[in-house]
Amino acid sequence: FVSARIGSGLSAGRLTLKGRTSDGPLSFHLAAEDGPRAGTGVATRWARVRIESLMDTLHENADPESVRRAVIDVSIPFGIVTRYTSLVAVEDFPTATGDAVPVQVANGLPLGSTLPGDLPQGGTGEPLLLLAGIMLAGFGGALLFHVRRLA
Repeated sequence: FVSARIGSGLSAGRLTLKGRTSDGPLSFHLAAEDGPRAGTGVATRWARVRIESLMDTLHENADPESVRRAVIDVSIPFGIVTRYTSLVAVEDFPTATGDAVPVQVANGLPLGSTLPGDLPQGGTGEPLLLLAGIMLAGFGGALLFHVRRLA
């Protein structure tokens, strides 16, 4: 694919693509159409390639802030999501109208019920587990000492 953006008011009847290969210089003559063909996505393709090219300059120690600005300048008109841009849907009309009215909301208790004092704090068996762990470690140490003494 070859993507090119030609400024407005300019005409490109024929383009010449030149480059070098291991066999030497190479050139192609390409026919170009004036104006974009509807539904081809050429403009979006050009913008994506341009953004990719700009991002590649970061590996060549380009100024990150100037690359960021350039990427944003290209991506916003073409609606392309990049690391610096995203798409956001914005509603232009309010979803609720009128004044806000405060309303008392019932709690989760059945009618006539009260809380019976403090709610349980939900403890765990941590102290018991800690004690069991210390005892097992001591037992293991004593067993190791005994086995080494017999050997």
